Amino acid sequence: LIGAGLMVRSFISLQSTDPACEPASVLPLTRPRPPAPSPAPADPVRLWVPLYDEISLAPGLERVGTIGPLPLTGAGFSGRYATEENSGNLESYRQADYRIIKGDYFQTMRTELLAGRVFNRDDELNASSYIVIDDIMANKNFADKDPIGEKLMIRFGPEPTLVEIIGVVHHQDSAQLQEDGNETIFMTNELLGFGPFGTFVLRTQADPATYTGPVRDLVRRLDPDVVIQNMQPMTDVMDEARAPTWFALSLISIFGAIALILASVGLYSVLSYIVRLRQSELGIRMTFGATPARIFGLVVGRGLLLALIGGALGIVIALSVTRLMQDLLVGVSPTDPLTFVTTAVLFVGIAFLATFIPARRATRVDPEISLRWE
Repeated sequence: LIGAGLMVRSFISLQSTDPACEPASVLPLTRPRPPAPSPAPADPVRLWVPLYDEISLAPGLERVGTIGPLPLTGAGFSGRYATEENSGNLESYRQADYRIIKGDYFQTMRTELLAGRVFNRDDELNASSYIVIDDIMANKNFADKDPIGEKLMIRFGPEPTLVEIIGVVHHQDSAQLQEDGNETIFMTNELLGFGPFGTFVLRTQADPATYTGPVRDLVRRLDPDVVIQNMQPMTDVMDEARAPTWFALSLISIFGAIALILASVGLYSVLSYIVRLRQSELGIRMTFGATPARIFGLVVGRGLLLALIGGALGIVIALSVTRLMQDLLVGVSPTDPLTFVTTAVLFVGIAFLATFIPARRATRVDPEISLRWE
């Protein structure tokens, strides 16, 4: 029951987790590729650039950008970095996630800009050595000063590259919403010297699902041999990121409900049996003046004592076992006091209900019949 309570609180917390974007009306489009039997195009720009230009002009689209890799997909690559003053010390280099940006990605996702600016067309055309970082990196490296204009040494090849920070944005989770992950560096295709790379993100004026057909037709018109690997609304991507927590919540809740039913039925059965065995004793008590309320309290007290002993043992075990759930929990501690107290109160309440019927039956014992029954 405590495990189920922790998962419920985690799922509520997960639902309110800030994904650092507005996923509604966003349609990601994985880079189109030729089917397996077909040779890859000699020039990677042959489809990518025309498709980007065509999509940018398509009606019903507000913004278009690309990113590689798309957040919450678990894919990506990383590299090492260091601040300019520490770049000579190899031990000062840290690991960061790299994201490759083109076009109006941040505007399309409506990612919050915390400081500075994001990339513009001149940055792409001139292959400028500018980068945008997230707030996690800013807090780790520039907590006591403004990161705008600061320089980093980043490594994505044999030689390190000196780059300048022009903006800070809200962190975007790379794999799952349960944890923030590594600090992130955003850079342009041109800075890395890569060819077309990443996933299109389209902000639509209507339901993104209605644009899947026209986009597929557009790709087919540009190159009939190319197929789209994956295209689904960003809200579906977020649901997939929440799926492990939802699955764990469902599974643990089912077992918790079964445990609660078994505990209730078991407690009811034990108390019913005790009342039957002690029927003569209850009759004698009533003969000597015990009131029905006293008999009721006696039986309920016995049941609650059993429940409290079992509950105390359960809490002790849960304090150790729930630590194994750490990776599944979001925004809640494995020993969360509110969950433990609430579950204990719920369990005692169910135990009281389970003892109610046997206790009521005990108050209706006829002393004369009970003494003859012995």
